Amino acid sequence: MNRLNTNYFDNFYIDWQNNEISENYVEFCQKQINNLSHIVPSLKKEKRKIIDTCCGCGFHSKFLIDKGHHVISFDKSEEMLNFAYKKNGILGKRQSLDEEFPENHVDLILNLNTSIGYKKNDLKNLLRNSYTSLKKGGILIIDLMNPRLFL
Repeated sequence: MNRLNTNYFDNFYIDWQNNEISENYVEFCQKQINNLSHIVPSLKKEKRKIIDTCCGCGFHSKFLIDKGHHVISFDKSEEMLNFAYKKNGILGKRQSLDEEFPENHVDLILNLNTSIGYKKNDLKNLLRNSYTSLKKGGILIIDLMNPRLFL
């Protein structure tokens, strides 16, 4: 994706988060995190080490941190990371999916809200990096938008 397209998407999402519609999105993210405990029951019982890939505005990371989990957040966009820090106190790392993940031996890796597919090898890179970063028994959750079912 070239710089023009990256800026377009960054500005679109940041503008969107600054409007009233963002309250609905924040609630949606909260529901996704609450639903995760049904998919990964150990999240209710134990504090986990989690990577939030393509963290965007940082809402998922914030809700997981609020539940006591150790969260490593990263996103390709410097603008989104700045927004995540200002809005949610999330200090993320600038990184794309094709780079080695910043942490190993994690319990859970999240890629939520259709954050793959911007580049041809995103899925392949996500799977490869997740495999090397997850501890034995770790879980990778990839959420792709589906008109019938949301996480």
